[in-house]
Amino acid sequence: MKLAFYRAFQKKSKDETYAEYAKRLWLDWVIAIASFGKYSHVELVIGDEWFSISPRTGKAQKRTLKPKVGRWDYVALELGDIDREMVLIQMNNYIDYKYDYIGAIFSIMPFCIQQDSKIFCSEVAVNVLNHTHKYAWLKDGCRYSPSKLYKTLGGSRWSKA
Repeated sequence: MKLAFYRAFQKKSKDETYAEYAKRLWLDWVIAIASFGKYSHVELVIGDEWFSISPRTGKAQKRTLKPKVGRWDYVALELGDIDREMVLIQMNNYIDYKYDYIGAIFSIMPFCIQQDSKIFCSEVAVNVLNHTHKYAWLKDGCRYSPSKLYKTLGGSRWSKA
C-alpha cells in the first residue's frame, strides 16, 4: 500500500478575527506574527494519520485528525519507498517528546536553544525529513518556524481542508 505524504500548515481562517485566533491558539498566533508569515503550525500527514507536536497536545504523537475546512494548506512531499520507510522510523523516534515552548519562540532567531527530549512542530518536521534523500539538505530544524519551512519548501501550494 502506498502512503500519501503531505506537509500541512495551519493558518488563521479568513472568517476568524485575530482576537479569536489568539484566544484559541495564542502561541501559534505569536509564532505566525513573529515569523512574518501566516503559518503557525506544521504536521506530517500520512493518509488520515497526522504526526506532530503542539501546545494543544503537549507531546509528539500520531493521531487521526479531521481538519476544519480552510485551516490547512498542503505541500506534497515527493518521497521514494526507502524515504517513506525512513520517515516512519524517524517519526517513531520522537513519540512522547514534550513541546518545546522556548525553542518555538526562538526559532525566528539566528541561533538555536535546545532542550533534551523537547521539540516543536517545524523542528521535528525538518529533523524527520532530513533523514530522506530528497530533503537531506534541510538542516538545523530548530531554526525553522512553520512559515519559514513553508517558504523554504516552496512546493506546489494547494488547500485540501
